[in-house]
Amino acid sequence: MSAILHFLAKDWWEFLLLALAVIALVFFQGRRVFRLAASCGRVLESFDTKVIDGIGVDGTGVVVRGLSKIAARVETWGIGGPFRLLAGIVEAISFPMRRIQTGFVQDYLLCAAIGLVAILGYFLHLAQRAIH
Repeated sequence: MSAILHFLAKDWWEFLLLALAVIALVFFQGRRVFRLAASCGRVLESFDTKVIDGIGVDGTGVVVRGLSKIAARVETWGIGGPFRLLAGIVEAISFPMRRIQTGFVQDYLLCAAIGLVAILGYFLHLAQRAIH
């Protein structure tokens, strides 16, 4: 026989008194306990609304939105800015280079001849300055 059944069989009158005491406590003190529980519930609800939701959730939302704006600006100007500048420089250089690079050997030889004339002219200019 289990311990509970043994207790009930041997000391049934003690169990009956305990049950009656619990019933009387609930019956006579039920309203007071209910009012106390409701009061605690209101206090906890107020705490949840003002502290948890107000400071915790709303405050965290403000901080996260601020950090997000900072991160977006850093990414736009600190990280993306130099790359956009580099892309603009490459694009500005690529347009004239596409015009020069036609694929004809004659155009490349003409560019080489112009470059050779420019280099010779520069050295002649330096030599003239050295003489004077």
